[in-house]
This record gives sequence, C-alpha cells and structure tokens, in this order.
Amino acid sequence: AANSGTNSPAELQALLGFVPGKQTPPTNPQGGGCSKTAFDTLNQGRPGFDEQLVGKLQDSASAQAGADSRVQAVYRAWSSCMKQNGFDYANPQAAANASWPGKAAGPQEKATAAADLSCRKQTNVVGVWVAVLSGYERELINSNATKLAGVKTAITYELQHAAAIVSQSRA
Repeated sequence: AANSGTNSPAELQALLGFVPGKQTPPTNPQGGGCSKTAFDTLNQGRPGFDEQLVGKLQDSASAQAGADSRVQAVYRAWSSCMKQNGFDYANPQAAANASWPGKAAGPQEKATAAADLSCRKQTNVVGVWVAVLSGYERELINSNATKLAGVKTAITYELQHAAAIVSQSRA
C-alpha cells in the first residue's frame, strides 16, 4: 500500500496517530504517531520562534504593494490596454482568475492570454510590481531584523540537528 500512493488505516494510524475520517485528529498541531515523534525528535532543544512570521511579512508586503498608488496606476494602464484589445479586466489577477470552459485552452482564452502578455509588456506591470513589492519587503525585513534572525537561528538549528540525526543513524 505504501507504494501505491494510498495508505491503509493501520499505516495512517502509525503515521498520524489517527485515521482521517474515522477518528478525531489530535489537538496537537504536529499530530500524533511517528510523524509527531519525528517532529519532536528533530525539534528537541530548538530555539522558539514565530513560525508564521515569514508568511505574515509576505502577506503584508503583497497587500501594501497591491494598494500602492504606483501599482494601481500601472493596473489602470494595463486594464486600458486590455480594453483596447476587447477585454474588460481590472487587473492581471482578474484575468488570471477568470474561469474558462473545458480543460484545453480555447480561442477566447488564448486571445486573452496573448493580449495580457502584450499589455504586460507595454505597461511594464511586472517591473512596477516587483520594484514596489521589493521596496515593501526591504522595509519589513529591516523593521523585523531581530525576529527574522531568530527564525534563521531556529532553521539553522533544525538543519544541523537533522544532519546529526541522519549521521547517527548511518553509524
């Protein structure tokens, strides 16, 4: 069963400490079973850190960039370009998230994609987005340097501890 991509209930019980759909998961965020044992072993002695910090900072930088007047201006220019090509989207994300019928791209989807690419090039959407996002990311990195150093320390510890565990198991 392990090679088929599906696990038997006994394997799931051993791995997770419960069988999804048949038992209530443990309240511990690391679960149970051997996965919890492995997590506990790997992280034994690891310095604590905010495990959500990097994701929070990424989300914050992205939200700030999306609301930035420079990005809004380039989105308006992109949207205007798309309208000149017969498509009505407020921004590139709206075009990317549009639903299309069927599994294969049809003529309308291909035409939209071609116009999107052309308008992105004409308006430099990607260049503006990356420049603005990078600026917000730098600000957040600088203002959270101490916390990020703690994340780096904890991850370095995990990697070194994992290497030690692997080398011990080979001995």
